[in-house]
Formats: sequence, C-alpha cells, structure tokens
Amino acid sequence: MALESPYYGSRRPPWQEGSKLERVSDLLTLGRTTIEESLYLLAWAQQQNFRRLGEPSVPYHFLCRGFTCR
Repeated sequence: MALESPYYGSRRPPWQEGSKLERVSDLLTLGRTTIEESLYLLAWAQQQNFRRLGEPSVPYHFLCRGFTCR
C-alpha cells in the first residue's frame, strides 16, 4: 500500500502548477494530512490483522510528528 501525497499526482488541486505549493499553509496541510492518513491506514491494517506493518515510505519528520498527534 502506498499513499499518494496531498497536492501531488491525482490529488493536486486544479489551480496548482507543477509541484510548487501556493502558500506556506499548504505545506502544513500536506504534512498534517499525511500524518492523519498514515495513522488511519495503520489502524485499519491492524484491525484487518495484517502482520507486517512498518517501514513506511513517509519522510522521517512526518513519521515522528505522527506519534506526537496521538
């Protein structure tokens, strides 16, 4: 399973050109969304009895901040 980052790929807003974010607040939203979606998917996978959970391909600082959101 792989998350597609908010503001990139098919999730990019129509007004956004390339990978450049419009506002600093977009970066904060991107980070927060990545953390919340990762935590949700981890909880879902645990409920589904998936065994090998870990080694996410999320930047380290997002992973660390995810643990502080609980």
